[in-house]
Amino acid sequence: MIRIITDQGTYDVPGTAKDVDYEKNLKIIRNGQVTCVFRSWIHWIEIED
Repeated sequence: MIRIITDQGTYDVPGTAKDVDYEKNLKIIRNGQVTCVFRSWIHWIEIED
């Protein structure tokens, strides 16, 4: 589980964080597939489920 902190709030998302791409998009991977992309984020951390 990943906790993402943004200007709009804090989100707990199942999956793992993938490397940030050249546009600073944070990709979340679950079961080998990208489940969501955060384009505007401040910080992220891994948390326990």
